[in-house]
Amino acid sequence: LLSFSIIAACCAFFYAETILSWIYRGALNQSLPVFSWLMLSFVPICITLIYGTLLTANGSLRILNKLSFVGLLANVFLNVIFIQYWGAWGAALATLLTQTAVAVLQLVFVSKYFQLLFNLLHLARYLGFVGWLVSTVLLNEHFSDGNATLTVFFGSSVVALFVFRMLDWKTLLGLVQKNHS
Repeated sequence: LLSFSIIAACCAFFYAETILSWIYRGALNQSLPVFSWLMLSFVPICITLIYGTLLTANGSLRILNKLSFVGLLANVFLNVIFIQYWGAWGAALATLLTQTAVAVLQLVFVSKYFQLLFNLLHLARYLGFVGWLVSTVLLNEHFSDGNATLTVFFGSSVVALFVFRMLDWKTLLGLVQKNHS
């Protein structure tokens, strides 16, 4: 789930103009930065979904509710400040910051509560994966067709899923064979 949310967030951030042009006609200049930054929030939202589900299954609703309430207060506070200065983009930034903070807090709590060890190799794989995606975007800048660059981005993303072992060939083939029998 996390690797797919990273792909979706990168896609929306870097190819916002192409994506929004499929949906809307006309001036997109004001919508592009808001959409781009708001879609980056998708990654921490997925992290909170993953760890929130773990906390719920464990019966740790109290801590989950406390973290959510702190996030709510932080978001309202940041919105009051940011919207005055930056308008809708400020609201998107407030959302990104709040969701990221709540995701980090949940990650820290779950790691301590379940005594999970920090895995540097796992982090390096995710950083390499993000680096691959950003490199693909930078290489794609030489092409003008938004649809073509988006197609190359998705193709490269699929390759990166396997290169950085976000998806495993054997597991994937096992699922396919299981569905065909």
